[in-house]
Amino acid sequence: MEDIAEKNKIRIVVPYKELGAAKGVSYTGLGEVALNPRNSERQDTKTLLHELTHAKLHTKENMNDYTKPEKEFQAEMTAYTVASYFNIDTSDYSLDYLHHWTKDHEFKDHEKLFYYKRFSQQQKNSL
Repeated sequence: MEDIAEKNKIRIVVPYKELGAAKGVSYTGLGEVALNPRNSERQDTKTLLHELTHAKLHTKENMNDYTKPEKEFQAEMTAYTVASYFNIDTSDYSLDYLHHWTKDHEFKDHEKLFYYKRFSQQQKNSL
C-alpha cells in the first residue's frame, strides 16, 4: 500500500497530534497522511487506502465541492473496493462506517459522488 502512496506523491507521516479514536488523518494541502499507531495491520491497510483517497480527491481546490458525508463515502468505498481486489475483507468495518455517514443524507450529484469508481480502478492499475 505504501507503493500507492509513493506513486501518488503522498507521504505517510507520524500523526502531528493524538488521533484518539480516529484510525487515520489526511492533512489537506500537505500531501501527507498519518495512521493511528494503535491500529492493527489490517486496519492500517484499509485506513491508508481511505486516507490516500482523501489526499488525492479532496484537495484545497475542491474541498467545498463535497459535503463531509460525500467525502467519507468516496474514501471508504475506494478503500473497500481496492482492499477487496486484494482479497482483504473490510466489510465488517466498512459497512458500518458507510452506514454511519450516509444515513439520513441525500446525495445530490451522483456522477461526482461515484468518481471513487474511476479512482479505485486507477489505484488497482497502479500496482
